Order: sequence, then C-alpha cells, then structure tokens
Amino acid sequence: DGVFSSRALTQASIFLESQKLGLAGQFLHETQLRRYVDGVDTSEVPAVVSIATEVAAEQGISIDADMLEHALQNDSPLQQQADQMVQQASQLLSRLPGSGGVPQLIMTNNEG
Repeated sequence: DGVFSSRALTQASIFLESQKLGLAGQFLHETQLRRYVDGVDTSEVPAVVSIATEVAAEQGISIDADMLEHALQNDSPLQQQADQMVQQASQLLSRLPGSGGVPQLIMTNNEG
C-alpha cells in the first residue's frame, strides 16, 4: 500500500558522484538488492543514507550520515539536479517503443 519514490536514491547517487568517490554504481546496485531481495523501503531517506554509508565504508571511505541525510532532505540544488535527471530519463523512455515502468536499462551499441 506504500508509494515508492526514487527521489532519495537519485539524490544520493548524484551526491556520491559529486564527491568523486566512484561509488554511485555500487550504491545503486546495493540499493536494488536491498529493495528487491531484502525488502528494504529504499524510498525512505534513512534507509538510503544507511546503504550509502555502508557502501562507502566497504571501500574505506567515511561519509557523514547526518550531513548526507540533511543534504537529501534540504539541498535545493541536489533536488533540482535529481528532478532534471528524472525528467531527462522520462523523455528518453517516452521515445522508446515498448518501454515503461522501472527499472529500465537503456544502452547504445553498434546497431543503435
């Protein structure tokens, strides 16, 4: 009966990329496992913060959980970037036949 939003995931991914930590891909992979295997509600900011700090710690990188949580809830530029990313993805999906729903993987190869 819940509503799933990927806002916190998107913002955390953007935050990790902005820090040049090289963790965004691993973070997103781990969030998918947590959501679809472990049943964690990854639309909740505390869950996203926990996963991000754990992924970073596995690589020997320390992230201030309180700072990250504050950024996910209050960082207007981060929210704007996430909104732009979602809008661009939606536009791309709307141009592809048979696409709909998430998660989606779109790739380009030699054939297009």
